[in-house]
Amino acid sequence: MENKKIIEFVIGDWSRDGHEKTVEYYIETSFSAEEIENIYAEAVDSLEFDLLDFCNDYAENEISKEILDPVLLKINFDRKEIIDEDDLDSTDFEEDPYYYLWHDSYFEIYLAMIKYARPDIDLKRVEAKGQIQLGGYGLFD
Repeated sequence: MENKKIIEFVIGDWSRDGHEKTVEYYIETSFSAEEIENIYAEAVDSLEFDLLDFCNDYAENEISKEILDPVLLKINFDRKEIIDEDDLDSTDFEEDPYYYLWHDSYFEIYLAMIKYARPDIDLKRVEAKGQIQLGGYGLFD
């Protein structure tokens, strides 16, 4: 029986030294965090594209369609997963040179890149199993 792990992925200000907004996703897998990072690096090398180079500045959620479209095609990612359904029929969408990502679509593209590099990888999104709040508000300046 494979040893499954739950790995937390944090998107946003993970160091908490800026706006401190983050979202966490959890994946159940038989791979370690280090192995997943290595598989992602394989994807980056193969695709000549690193998603982690984008969306790093405050309120920077856009990626050029010219850059992202070829990647989405290679990783078999439907661009409808990125955009708001209301925008699909809009002529403005087709004329706009950017995709405007949110944390969920960013994470889904990241996962698709991993699956591109390792199609047989077991990645199952799961919810956190619980949270225990310990107080300690006064411990922070």
